[in-house]
Amino acid sequence: MGRIERPERVPPGTRYRRPERVTSGTLYIILYYTILYLRSGTRSGRGWAMELIDVLNNALDALKEAYRNKRRDVSISLLAKCLRATWFRMQSGRDIVTNAVLYGSERHHWAERHFPAELERHGFNCMHEVRVEHAGVAGYVDLLCEKDGTRYVIELKFTSTPYVWNPFIEWYRKQLKYYAAVADAVGVLILMDFNLEQSYKELAVLSQHEREQLLKELKERYEIIKSGIKPRPERGPWCRFCAFRAQCMNRKLI
Repeated sequence: MGRIERPERVPPGTRYRRPERVTSGTLYIILYYTILYLRSGTRSGRGWAMELIDVLNNALDALKEAYRNKRRDVSISLLAKCLRATWFRMQSGRDIVTNAVLYGSERHHWAERHFPAELERHGFNCMHEVRVEHAGVAGYVDLLCEKDGTRYVIELKFTSTPYVWNPFIEWYRKQLKYYAAVADAVGVLILMDFNLEQSYKELAVLSQHEREQLLKELKERYEIIKSGIKPRPERGPWCRFCAFRAQCMNRKLI
C-alpha cells in the first residue's frame, strides 16, 4: 500500500505567488505532451495508463447497463406517486432533473451522513438507505432506526415548501405509509427547506388492519404498472408541476 506523507509545515509569513493564467495555448501544450506521454509505451506511460482507461471504460459500461435496468424497475416510491406519471416516466425512459432536484439530492446525502449520529445521542440505532421489499416490489428507506424495541422509518424530503400545504404532501404520506407497512415500523416524515432552517413533521402509526390494507394496495398498484396498460390519471395539486402534463391532459390520450 502506498505511503501517505504529511506535507511540510509552511513557515509563518510565507508569501505565495499567484499561479500564471492558464491560456488556451497553455492547455494545448499540456494536451500535446500528455498525448506524447501516453504514446511513449513505457511503464510510466501508455502501459499502465491505457490499462487504467480500459478498466474505467469497462466499469462505466457496466454502470450504464445497471442504470438502464434500474430505469425499468418499479420502486415503492414510484408507486406512491400518480401512476399515470410513473407510466409516462417509464415509457419515456428519462429523468426530469431540475435545480430543486439537485439541491435536494445534495442536502439529502449530507443529512444521511449527519442525522443518524445526532439521533444516536438520544438512544436510537440507525442505518441509512435500507432496502425493504414486499410482493416483488422494493424500495430504500432513508433511515431505519430502532429504540427500546420499536422500529422507525424516517423519510427526509427537502423542498422550498416545508409545510402541510406542500403540493406533494399526499405522495410523501403514501410513500411513508408504504414503507412503514413493509418494515412494520412507525413512520416519520420530515420536510425541510434547503437551508435546513424550517421543518414540518408527521408521524404514521399503523394498526394491523391499516398495514394489511396498505400492503394490498401496494401490490395492486404494482400490478397495474407491470401490466403495461396506461393507468387513469390521479389528479391533484401535483399536476401543475408534472413534466408529462401536456400528454396527460390531451383528451385524445385519455
